[in-house]
Amino acid sequence: MNSMMIRTLLVVLLCTTGKPAFSQFGGSGILEGEAGTVSGNGTVVIKKTPAVMRMQIDLLSKASSLKEALAGLKERIEATRAQLAAFGADKASIKLGEPKLSAGKSDRQQQMEALLLERMKSLNRGKTQKKNAPTSPVTVSVQLSVEWKLKAKTVEELLLTTHPLQKKIKDADLGGLKAASKLSPEEQEIMEEMGERAMYGGDGEAKPGEPVFSFASPISQEEEDKALAEAFQKARSQASRLSKAAGYELGKLNSISSDAGSSGEENEYGYRSAYYSVARSLYSAENSEDSQAEAVSVLPKQVKYHVTVTAGFELKEK
Repeated sequence: MNSMMIRTLLVVLLCTTGKPAFSQFGGSGILEGEAGTVSGNGTVVIKKTPAVMRMQIDLLSKASSLKEALAGLKERIEATRAQLAAFGADKASIKLGEPKLSAGKSDRQQQMEALLLERMKSLNRGKTQKKNAPTSPVTVSVQLSVEWKLKAKTVEELLLTTHPLQKKIKDADLGGLKAASKLSPEEQEIMEEMGERAMYGGDGEAKPGEPVFSFASPISQEEEDKALAEAFQKARSQASRLSKAAGYELGKLNSISSDAGSSGEENEYGYRSAYYSVARSLYSAENSEDSQAEAVSVLPKQVKYHVTVTAGFELKEK
């Protein structure tokens, strides 16, 4: 069917039915002269001052044998508990993972070392191997998380409270990063080959043993229910405007769904930042079925919780 015939048919349909011709073909979800559907979205943002500051850190222990490394890790855990109590942490909030073997380095550092070691081996093939070559040290780690309850009412108070505390924690080297960073002769050789910049700079990753902080505030059922109701009204209002723009009236509700969570802030750090992965894990875990709904952030500022409702309605002809 050519374009001239289509235009002629559209004019005939409009004249004989008195309805927009496109409605006869379902071009906007309308079939056989019956109205289709329209949907709208509504979002409400709950803003709160953080109620807690959380810290996540890998505690490290490095020794010449696994047994010594595990013994050192046990001592570090006890020393960390004492330091956290001195810093005013909530003792009941302390959580420990399972001990595991650790390289004590970021994934990128390990990859670069592996490539360099392979290159060094290829260069040394056929050469007499050194006797009594030093064995690589063993590093073990355990992940610890802990909370501090906050009483700040404003962002200014929040900064004045948390910034000095974070500095004290970093200076205390709870994770044992300084001790774990001492190099064996083998590691020293690798460091010289790679250069310090390649080993520890420029990849945006946090070193194992460095603390990473986040902020959170719980969202009550009442707060979320109120936000859902407001978001629905916004969705209905948007759907109503759309239906009027199309020349119809809003009919009965036929579908509804919702989504809720904190807004992503990882772009403020960039994809290569250590805080990016932390932010993603926080946002994915904050609203699991067995957890309290929370507004979370990796930044010391107001936390935001977004509640979005999508509602679909039938269209009625005027």
